[in-house]
Amino acid sequence: MQGDTSAKQQKREQLAQLLITKFRNKYNVVAGKDSEMDLLIVEEVRKLLKNGNASESGLVKLDMKLGQIAAQVKMGKPSPSNRESAPPQA
Repeated sequence: MQGDTSAKQQKREQLAQLLITKFRNKYNVVAGKDSEMDLLIVEEVRKLLKNGNASESGLVKLDMKLGQIAAQVKMGKPSPSNRESAPPQA
């Protein structure tokens, strides 16, 4: 049984990496350059898969959310952060 769990975790990790790469490419995010957007993509994909909601509707919602944030970033607006206790910007 343990091998089955390990295989599922490995498949979930592969799916996460595929989705992260897909969204990075779609929104032209370079990991080293666009670190805030990249981190958001990684966190949101992992959250989606952790919740077990990797359905088509879950992916569409995530895509829409990332698209809205990417548009705000391109317009120069600060991107919303999931961190409630982020330190204030000086």
